[in-house]
Amino acid sequence: MTWSAVGPEWVLGTTANGAVYGYCNVCGAESGATNEDGLYAFADAHSEHTSSPDFVGLGDAVTPSFTALGKLLGLQHCTPCERRRLMLNSLAPRLWRR
Repeated sequence: MTWSAVGPEWVLGTTANGAVYGYCNVCGAESGATNEDGLYAFADAHSEHTSSPDFVGLGDAVTPSFTALGKLLGLQHCTPCERRRLMLNSLAPRLWRR
C-alpha cells in the first residue's frame, strides 16, 4: 500500500482491494471511506488541524498545561477548549519541530 497526502499534508489516503482508506497523522483518526468522495470529505473534516505532524502549534503547546490545571479544578476538556486550541494553532502553527 502506498499512502499519499489528501488535502492537508497530514491526511493520508490509499486504496487497497477496491476499498479507500484515510488516516490523520495529527489526531490518529482512521476512515474506511467507500469511495474517493468519502476520503475527500474525511480530509476536509481534518483540515481544521492547523499544526502539522512535523511541528507543534501554539495551541498544542499550551493545551497540556491547561488540561492539568483543569483537572486540579475538577474541569474537563470541552468543545470551547478545542476551539481555542485550533484558533491558537492557526495563529502560530509552527512553534518548534516535533
